[in-house]
Amino acid sequence: MIRARFLILLARFALLFERLTPLFLHIFLVAGSFGVLALSGLLPRLPGWGHLALLGLFLLTFTGLAGRDFRRLRLPRKNQAMQRLEQHNHLPHGPLSALHDRPALGQNALWESHLARMRQAIRALRPCPPRPQAARIDPFGLRFIVLLALVFMTILHGDDARHRITQSLQPKLTMPAFWILPDFEARIIPPAFTELPSLLLNAGQNKAPLRIPAGSLLQIHLPAQLAKHARIYAKGLAIPFRLRKDGSAAMTLVLDQNDNLQLKGRIRTLARWNILILPDTPPEAVWTEAPSATAQNNLSLPFHASDDYGLETLVLRITRDSETLDFPLSANARKTVDGPAFLDLTAHPWAGAPVSLSLIAMDARGQMGEAPPVSLTLPERVFTHPVAKALVAIRKNLMETGNRGQARMQLEGLATHPGAFDGDFTVFLALRAASARLAFNHKTKATSEVADLLWKTALRLEDGGLSLALEKLESIRQQLEQALDNPDTSDAEIAALMEQFSRAFAEYLQTLAENMERGMMASTMAPAGMDLSDLANAFSDMKAMAESGARDAARDMLSALSDLLQGISLKAQNPATQAFWQAFSDLQTLVERQDALLNDTFKAKEEDLPGLGAEQDALQKALGETAQSLEALMGGVPDPLTQAGNAMGEAARLLKNGQGQLAQQAQAQALSDLKDSLKNMMQQAMSGGGSGQGSMPMGMGGSDPFGRMQGGADIFGRPVDIETRKGLAKTREILKSLREKAGDMRRPPQERDYMNRLLKRF
Repeated sequence: MIRARFLILLARFALLFERLTPLFLHIFLVAGSFGVLALSGLLPRLPGWGHLALLGLFLLTFTGLAGRDFRRLRLPRKNQAMQRLEQHNHLPHGPLSALHDRPALGQNALWESHLARMRQAIRALRPCPPRPQAARIDPFGLRFIVLLALVFMTILHGDDARHRITQSLQPKLTMPAFWILPDFEARIIPPAFTELPSLLLNAGQNKAPLRIPAGSLLQIHLPAQLAKHARIYAKGLAIPFRLRKDGSAAMTLVLDQNDNLQLKGRIRTLARWNILILPDTPPEAVWTEAPSATAQNNLSLPFHASDDYGLETLVLRITRDSETLDFPLSANARKTVDGPAFLDLTAHPWAGAPVSLSLIAMDARGQMGEAPPVSLTLPERVFTHPVAKALVAIRKNLMETGNRGQARMQLEGLATHPGAFDGDFTVFLALRAASARLAFNHKTKATSEVADLLWKTALRLEDGGLSLALEKLESIRQQLEQALDNPDTSDAEIAALMEQFSRAFAEYLQTLAENMERGMMASTMAPAGMDLSDLANAFSDMKAMAESGARDAARDMLSALSDLLQGISLKAQNPATQAFWQAFSDLQTLVERQDALLNDTFKAKEEDLPGLGAEQDALQKALGETAQSLEALMGGVPDPLTQAGNAMGEAARLLKNGQGQLAQQAQAQALSDLKDSLKNMMQQAMSGGGSGQGSMPMGMGGSDPFGRMQGGADIFGRPVDIETRKGLAKTREILKSLREKAGDMRRPPQERDYMNRLLKRF
């Protein structure tokens, strides 16, 4: 029975194979035929659409035949397999089926005898092979032709089979001429003031809205194939194109509202664009603080102004009664401008008068934003020098009345008393020149020129020309700030302006130092801990930033430097403070002389030592006089100063005895004690003790004994960024190295060109 079951299973497989034969044969015929054509290379040579049609025919034939055969396929049942096995073995009476039959009236000897004969019959069963009957399905023998052709093509083109089959599956299609869309150009050009790039539009339909600024231009250029029947649908209207002589067409359309633009040809829509207009908001201008006067009597204007695409102009409008004056402030198309800005109006006739200030910002479209008007009295310069006060009064009367004769007589009277202005020859010449110009130059312009000359002369008398130096410095600063704001400004132009600013800055510092030497001191309005060297260092940092390409940082530092300079004013020192600093200066001189004497002792021969001892005695005597001055000011002599005097006396004794080496040790000790005394005086002045309280030059109260700012801040009160300083130093080193290599004519031209290109990037 086990063998019979196995033979039945084999018979079912044979029947299944026979029923799958049509499916396999049809697949082979279609796939083989395609393989023959693909390997032959005929398909790629057909026109694209013919190639595609033939591929479609193969696909349809394949799916049609395979689908039909698959639908007809039925799995063979067990009784069908038994019948097939019985027929193949020529067994009558169906022995396999009989073994599964059951008698209707129960078991008997006859039935058992019948089953025994059937079992005996199936012992001789043999497996039946499948009978595919391919000839019935393919009576013409096409399968052999396809097989031979496939073998032949494989032999010929087997090495290139993959490439040929790939090409056969990729038809080269070209659209019909009537459906091909000729190239056309369409772009949206934003207004120039937005500095936004043009937007190239594509054919077809853009679902996402195109966000563009108001006032943008839509430009479309169509070829002759589309020009005659093309229309653009905008704002609910069909707008025709303007035809050109060559048959093409063009159109420019201003986009100022949301719209769904459609470009249509004769029979179809060529493109569709959903336009979303971004409105240009008016600029904003506000006062961040109330305008006020600086220590220099300049008008300080703290403000904030902004615009979405950039400010065109920024104007301060001053109104007095019904008269108005406009003063332009720097905007340079920046989106945001922050104050403070400074204006020197002390020379204006309105100085000291109540006025109303308005800040007006305007963008490129003429839209305005205005800060609320603020009322104040314009700063007026108060002069203390008698001749300066007289000149200002003469000037004011001349500008208000125009009485030249009276002004000329008053000027001649002042010129006859040179002692009143300490015999300053420059002032004398200015008085004479102003008087002569009023007498002989009758042009209206001469009055304003004389008024300007008198004002500058009064400033020279009042503060030694410090205001004039600051005015010159501020003028160049404004030019430099505008250059840093403008991206088109070349590095050479910035370097030239920086050089001008450097010279003006040096003149200002020189004038400031001269005033301090004449008994003036800086106002405590300046940042604590700042001296002249700090100003010079701040300028060096700003210059390094500009040279390294950090223009924004340089501009910010330039603005901060301007704010700082506006806070510096001069006032007279009291006698005690002057005496304190005189003693400090004398002590510095003693340090220099003692250091020089120590060097001379080191180089001197033995016979020269007594003479050096006499010089040491003179230094000890000078130190005693300085100590007496400090004792009167501070109520005592600092210990290091006393120790320095003792060391000087010991050094003098040793020098007179010819003991040079021991004398050098005593001199070195005296020099160390003198330096300690200087540090102690500096600390006492910063702490506010003694007569030096609050009188350090420019308010040195915020620095350590070595002049460094306390709290990790720079002279502008900002945290010191060590990494930034290191970065600037590194950048300067790189730039220096690049310049040296670019200028080295021994290097190959290609290398020098490369260095020059790198320099341009900075």
